[in-house]
Amino acid sequence: MKCKKIVNMKSKDKEKMKKILFLLSLLFCSVASYAGRQTVHLYGFAASFNDSIVYFTDLQTIAQAAIDRNNFLYGREEYSNQLRDYLAAQGYPHATCVTVWATSRAALEKKYQRMRSRYLMLANRRAKKNGTASYTIKYLTPEEFSYTPVTIEKEVQTK
Repeated sequence: MKCKKIVNMKSKDKEKMKKILFLLSLLFCSVASYAGRQTVHLYGFAASFNDSIVYFTDLQTIAQAAIDRNNFLYGREEYSNQLRDYLAAQGYPHATCVTVWATSRAALEKKYQRMRSRYLMLANRRAKKNGTASYTIKYLTPEEFSYTPVTIEKEVQTK
């Protein structure tokens, strides 16, 4: 009975129905992919193939960061771009920037220590071998650089 009604609908009504169904599916997809907001902890790392300086930011906390259902931080690229833009303004262009994050501060501290010790170890090895340090590690304090929260709307506008 219902199928006959849809078949007998006018073409304008069918087009309206298609548009409504399309909009509802878009709404469902966007709502389904968004899990909510929660506090995240993050730090940044920057290096360049043209220079021996590497940068680490302090561990920072962003309250109410947007997390999707796959447990990914919305705006990951935008957070890294914030660090890249800051370093470019400070005279360190062409930096490759990475923002590492976790919902647990303890988990992030482990990641931070692991990456930091890796670069310290590499610097020490090359210093013993060549007599000079291969990496200069610089730390950015929150007074020098701090992340600003990325909203979902801001991320969509940058793409």
